[in-house]
Amino acid sequence: MKRQKLINIFTIEPGQIGFAKRVNLVKETSATFPLEMIRTGGTDGEIEVKWRTIVGKIQPPDDFKSFGGSLKFSNGEVGV
Repeated sequence: MKRQKLINIFTIEPGQIGFAKRVNLVKETSATFPLEMIRTGGTDGEIEVKWRTIVGKIQPPDDFKSFGGSLKFSNGEVGV
């Protein structure tokens, strides 16, 4: 009798991080601009994205304060 081996293959799906809303509007007089981020396409393991503000039509420091940082999702986490 021939022996057979069983092989388990696990696919890790960390997913992607993106904006919860496609369009985010903010008033010029607003002091803050909260953005909701979501994780789609998988929740396996920890995933991190680095972010920063960039200059466009408005200029720091008069129009906004320039920031940057990172956003980290833990294993199984889908929204921040």
